[in-house]
Amino acid sequence: MVGVDSDRAIRLYKKTGLRPIVPQDERCEMLSYQSCVDYVIVVDDVTEEGAWEFKLLDVTNPDVFIAVHDSYPKEQLREIEKRCGTVTVLPRQAENTSTSKLIERALKGHLEEMLAELTVRRK
Repeated sequence: MVGVDSDRAIRLYKKTGLRPIVPQDERCEMLSYQSCVDYVIVVDDVTEEGAWEFKLLDVTNPDVFIAVHDSYPKEQLREIEKRCGTVTVLPRQAENTSTSKLIERALKGHLEEMLAELTVRRK
């Protein structure tokens, strides 16, 4: 089972209107194609302040919880450990392959092309 943060939850704890870049339905669909994934659920148990309430963990009592390095504060990881058999923290994906970095590079490249074209037109 894979829990996917809801769009609302991401906006609350990322504190930016530009997130998420990939909507929750698309993230769920991409995960559902993985052969090791039996079930995908949208997780929306976050307070208006962006604090996780752990409802899904309390209901499912998972044997293993996979987290990404720096995704959870230490106090949240301690709460997760109380509810799960094992918590495994994986390294963050390569910095240059994150969705944000891909979009940043695409926009930067596009803007550089536009500026170059404008500079040529002005001459």
